[in-house]
Amino acid sequence: MPALRKQMICFLMIFFFIHPSIAQSKEEMIKSVRTEFQAINSDTTLKKVMLENEDFLGTMTDAGSLLTGFYKDRKIRKIVQWVGLSNGIEVREYYFKDGKVIFVYAEFKSFPYDEKLGGLNYMKTEITFEGRYYFNNDKLFDSVVAGASELASENDGAARILLNEAYDDLRLLKKKK
Repeated sequence: MPALRKQMICFLMIFFFIHPSIAQSKEEMIKSVRTEFQAINSDTTLKKVMLENEDFLGTMTDAGSLLTGFYKDRKIRKIVQWVGLSNGIEVREYYFKDGKVIFVYAEFKSFPYDEKLGGLNYMKTEITFEGRYYFNNDKLFDSVVAGASELASENDGAARILLNEAYDDLRLLKKKK
């Protein structure tokens, strides 16, 4: 019985020691991702590779499209996907570390309806969706979303969509590079 008691005490000590660190590790992981994407965004030495319209979407959108890959030492660091649609502008930014997606920023800016014009005002935009998605080893571990979009409905579905797009875009950019 004393051996079982020692094992139980040991288990409880380990559990209570590790349990608080799990919550901290998520916060630490988010902080690490933020530090990484800030470093990527501030790096002025990144090499750009660009694809326009049909080169990456297969079709022409209403207001065009652009796919831009940013490389450091031949390694992908960031991909920006800009798509102009009839009702707004969709932007997705994919951030990479060691060839894996670590963060995605997604935004949709809608053209607002203008009563005086009797239609959409293409000179103004309003952010109607914004999402931040944090990944570790291609697994979504946190997200913050506001607004309506296919990416706001369910996190697992959104994660699959974003990861598939990111790696499809990366393959297209590699062909151009």
